[in-house]
Amino acid sequence: MVTDLCTRNNYDIAALDSSDTISLVTNILNFHLSNIFFFDRRLLGSVILFVTLILGR
Repeated sequence: MVTDLCTRNNYDIAALDSSDTISLVTNILNFHLSNIFFFDRRLLGSVILFVTLILGR
């Protein structure tokens, strides 16, 4: 995952200095947060649908 992002953003892991590391970590966090948020919205929709189906019986 990290090496994936490194190669995609042309980072050389061995040659990272502190500013590169910070931006890399921010990229990874942004990537994960957007994915988690998108997943949670879809999950929340299906949970609401499931609950209404159960309560509707």
